[in-house]
Amino acid sequence: LAGVLAGLDWAAEQGAESIVTAAADTPFFPCDLVPRLLLAADDMAHPLALAATPDAKRGTARHPTFGLWPVVLRDDLRSALAGGLRKVVLWTERHDGREALFPDEAAFFNVNTPEDLAKAEAMV
Repeated sequence: LAGVLAGLDWAAEQGAESIVTAAADTPFFPCDLVPRLLLAADDMAHPLALAATPDAKRGTARHPTFGLWPVVLRDDLRSALAGGLRKVVLWTERHDGREALFPDEAAFFNVNTPEDLAKAEAMV
């Protein structure tokens, strides 16, 4: 969340209304990430959405490093971090964050180990 806050602070200096985050270790994330995040939060005063995929056990699995974050909520995020909050989903739920549903969980496969890298290379 501290990285999101840094991005929001920078975006505020640029006059932007929101930012989109994506994990650098996730090489196959969907090309339509941004439009789908925007669509999920379309009718919100302060659009906030996270990517999600179907999950047999939980219904959906959120991918909180992939999100649409409104600049206007940065001071609240700063306060939450100062208060010790570290769970992305807890903060987004406070603000009625939406889920942008993507059908393919493999699109959010991330590479953290040499074995993951080999698996990713086999996927291309």
